[in-house]
Amino acid sequence: MSPWVLLGGLAFWGVAFVCHVCLWRIRRPVDDLRALLVLFTVLPMVLAGAAVCLGWPVTETGLALLLALALGAGYVFWYPAAQAASPTMLICVTIGDAGGAGCEPHHLRAAVCPDLLTRETFNNLFAERFATLEPGERVSLTSRGRRTLRLIQIFRRLAGFDEPKG
Repeated sequence: MSPWVLLGGLAFWGVAFVCHVCLWRIRRPVDDLRALLVLFTVLPMVLAGAAVCLGWPVTETGLALLLALALGAGYVFWYPAAQAASPTMLICVTIGDAGGAGCEPHHLRAAVCPDLLTRETFNNLFAERFATLEPGERVSLTSRGRRTLRLIQIFRRLAGFDEPKG
């Protein structure tokens, strides 16, 4: 295997990432995850097809594509967690904003008030079309939400995680 496999895979993924950053700066898509999936799967495939047409060896191009798809899958899975306002991130930002003197614990508690964290998550459920608001102010999962929940539950069981309690 040649170093071109690594460079090609990184290049295919890098082009998708640059397109992602540019698109999000111009106008963020309503459905982040679907846009990311298209960018990090379809675009590397198109680039790999173009590379084969330009004379790259098919086997090496296929391996480079596989690398780009694996990196893209990792990025797509990581993205929702990175964009969420986690308690740890909010605490660190609050401490950082306080400067060298630090801050008092009550400022930290205010930074991670439960309403702030749950409001963002609740709004994301609707924005990503995982849930809908039914008549009578009832929230229900869409088919997309049910499929995603099943995948997460399967993963959690396979990984040995406890069921979350609410």
